[in-house]
Amino acid sequence: MSNYSLQAVATKVDDIENNPQRNTFISVASSTTLPTSSGVTQAIDSSYNGFIAVRSTALGTDSDEGPNPRTVISTNVNISTNRITVADHGLETGQTIRLSGTIPEGLAAETDYSANVIDAQTIEICTLGTTSAINITANISTSDSFLVKRDAFVAFDAEYWNNTSGTSMWLACVNFNFKYVSQAYRWFVKYAGTTKLIILASDHNTQNCFWSDTDPIHEGFYIGGGRNFEYLTQLQIWGYLGENPANPGTNLKIGGPVDGNGVPLSPTLNNMYCLDRCRMIITPGNDDNVPLWFRIFGSVYFQNVGFDFKIKPGTTAPLATCFRCSHGLFSFGNCAIIVWSANMMNNSTLYGDLSRDTSAFVALEKGTIYWLAGFGHIQGHVSLAVASDIGGGGTINMGTPNTSYLTFIPRTGTNGALGSISYVTVAAHRATSIETSMTFYHNGAISPSSYGNPSTQSMLYWT
Repeated sequence: MSNYSLQAVATKVDDIENNPQRNTFISVASSTTLPTSSGVTQAIDSSYNGFIAVRSTALGTDSDEGPNPRTVISTNVNISTNRITVADHGLETGQTIRLSGTIPEGLAAETDYSANVIDAQTIEICTLGTTSAINITANISTSDSFLVKRDAFVAFDAEYWNNTSGTSMWLACVNFNFKYVSQAYRWFVKYAGTTKLIILASDHNTQNCFWSDTDPIHEGFYIGGGRNFEYLTQLQIWGYLGENPANPGTNLKIGGPVDGNGVPLSPTLNNMYCLDRCRMIITPGNDDNVPLWFRIFGSVYFQNVGFDFKIKPGTTAPLATCFRCSHGLFSFGNCAIIVWSANMMNNSTLYGDLSRDTSAFVALEKGTIYWLAGFGHIQGHVSLAVASDIGGGGTINMGTPNTSYLTFIPRTGTNGALGSISYVTVAAHRATSIETSMTFYHNGAISPSSYGNPSTQSMLYWT
C-alpha cells in the first residue's frame, strides 16, 4: 500500500494528520467490537476506548511497514511448491489475509484466506481456517503484481499483559508484532488516528523487547513530537506476565545482566530479584545523554517492565538520566531501572562505560513521578532521582507500599563499581534531590524527615 519512507527528522503533527496514506485507515480507537486476526469478532474493553495497542518483542519483525499490504511479483510465486515470497511479512499462521490486483490462477481476489507461515519471508495461502496450501495452477505475467493484505487493526487479548486472572481483555491492536518499540511508535503516529498508545512489551516467546533501532536512541522516535513524544496524550507500557514456555507452569522472570542478544547471563547476579515482568533493552551510546525524555501533556503509566540500560560496547555514554519526565503524571508499577556498564560488570566485551554520574529519574516542567508497588529495583545509578526546578519544577514520589521494599544498588561515582545492596524502606531512603518536593511513601505514611531536612536546598547524598 505505502511506499512512504520515514525520514530521520522531526515531522510536524499536522503533516502526519494530513498524510493521505494514513487516512486510508479508518480510526478504530472508538470501536466497540473488532475481529481478531483469525476473524472472530470480540468486544473491546470499554476501559480502553480511544486507545490503540501495539505489540513489540525481540522476536518481532524488523520493518516499518507493519501491517501495510505487501507487493508480490511473478518471481515471488512458486507454483511447484504453492509458496509465495512476501518480504518481512510479519504474519502468523492462521491470520486472515486477502489478495488484490492480478491474482495467480487457483486464487481469487478479495477472498478471505488463512496464512500458513513457512519462514519470515515465505507463506502458503490456505483455505480459511486451515493450513492446507491452495494449489496455484498458473503464475501471473512478469509485468503484473498483486497485494497481500490483512486488517490493519484487530481485537487482541491483552490479559497476560494486564493481569493473570484468566479473564480475556480485548484491545484494539495493530495487527503486527514489531521488533523495536521505535518502529511500532513510528507506524502508530503515521496511521493509528489516535493519540492514546498502549505498548504490549514481550510475549510468551521471549521476555525481551528492544526500545530503539537507531543510534542515538532518541532518533528512532523523530516523528510526531520527535524524541519527546509530544504527539501523545496518553502512553502506557505493559510488560508480559504470562507463562514461561521453557518452564511450563511458571511465569517469565527477569534478573541479572544480558548478553548481546538480550539473553540473561546470571539470574542471581547481585541478588537482583527475578520478578514477573518483561525486559526492555535500551542501548545508550556516545550521543545518549537523556535517551528517554517523555514530554507528554497527559499521563504515562509503566507496569511490569524492567528497563535495562545496557551501555553499548565500545562507547563511553554520557548517560545523565534514564528517564526525564515533563508536564505529565508518570507512574511506575513493578518496574526496575538498571544500568549495566563495563566497569560495574567487569566486562568490556559486552558493555561500554559511562562518562558521568547517572540518576534514574529527573522531573521537570511540572512533571510528577510516582514510583509505585514494591519489589522495584534500581541499580547502577549514583542518585535515585532529581526533582529539578526547570520550567516550574517537578515532583518525585517514591513509594514502597505495604510490606514490600525497593532494592537499590548504587554506583560509586562516575564509572565506579557497584556498591552495597540496600533494601529500602522509608527509614532507609537515601537519595539525591535538588528541591524539597521529593517525598517517600511507606504504608501510606509520609516522612520527609527520613531523608533529611526538608528546608535544605542542597544535595542530599547517600551516607
